[in-house]
Amino acid sequence: MNFWDYTEAFFWTLTYIVIAFTGFINKDDKRICIPIVTLWINFSWETASIIYSVNQGFDIFDQGHFIRFSWFFFDLFILYIFFKKSDFSKKIPCLVLYFSLFFILTPTFFYSFNNIEFGMPITAFIIDALMEIFFWFGRKKLDPSNRLQVGICKILGDLFAGIFFGPVHTVVVILACTAFFFDVLYIIFAIKEKQLQPNLNDNFKQNYNEFIKKFKVQLSGTKTYQKKRTYKKKSKSKKTHRKK
Repeated sequence: MNFWDYTEAFFWTLTYIVIAFTGFINKDDKRICIPIVTLWINFSWETASIIYSVNQGFDIFDQGHFIRFSWFFFDLFILYIFFKKSDFSKKIPCLVLYFSLFFILTPTFFYSFNNIEFGMPITAFIIDALMEIFFWFGRKKLDPSNRLQVGICKILGDLFAGIFFGPVHTVVVILACTAFFFDVLYIIFAIKEKQLQPNLNDNFKQNYNEFIKKFKVQLSGTKTYQKKRTYKKKSKSKKTHRKK
């Protein structure tokens, strides 16, 4: 077990959780916290990595297999939220583009894992660098809720990933530094945005509180009916008959 590998995996998993949870809570906002193209590229890589793991003899308790399976699961959930929020009746070409990207990239990544030395970490860091570039240039089109939290989780994930995989290849170091540079820019933007708009997360907090209230009602199995008025029965007073 390697500390740095598990640490970077933890922070990237946390990134996916924050993105997924924010999208789930902000149901009425059509945006999500991750660029769409990045999401599909990630999903392609993780699908290829799962196929590769199965071919290698899948063991859920293996460090690498467990990490890749976790990322695949959370990407599935983010994709589900993406489909729930999207109206493809007017965006069929976009949907065709996304699926074409997936079906082209998945076998490409799988081929690189098997035929290129250090193919898995190199392709992972190519995606990572591209992801941070897309995050930066598409920042104004993303859901701003929890932007700073996402940025902090991302930069920690990239930092520890760079420490662990840096010795593998010089290209990895260059790509890791590129990703880290755009991570820093993204966090600076998130901090300034928060200062200019202190109520930025109010909508998310309101949606979250409403979700918690509904969840508590469902958990208790009760419904919010109006309380019925209770009346105390008047006790009949006993009649006393005096003897004359």
